[in-house]
Amino acid sequence: MFKKNTEHFKLDIFGLYNTLPESMKKELEKSEEYTFYKLIFCNIKEDVFSKIYSDKKSRTNAAINAMVTFLILKHRYN
Repeated sequence: MFKKNTEHFKLDIFGLYNTLPESMKKELEKSEEYTFYKLIFCNIKEDVFSKIYSDKKSRTNAAINAMVTFLILKHRYN
């Protein structure tokens, strides 16, 4: 059963990002990893992959954007 992954868009009020000082948040937002997250991870169209999952009630899928991101990083770092 296909289920879209939107958990990463929700900011946890007590999460790590919200507890960082502003200077560290700015440094984080300049990092390569944050850029990768914004440009790649957040823009993967999960709906394209929905057809490979059953329409019946069953186990939910692993997050497509996480799996595709893993494959990109695996290829990048060999």
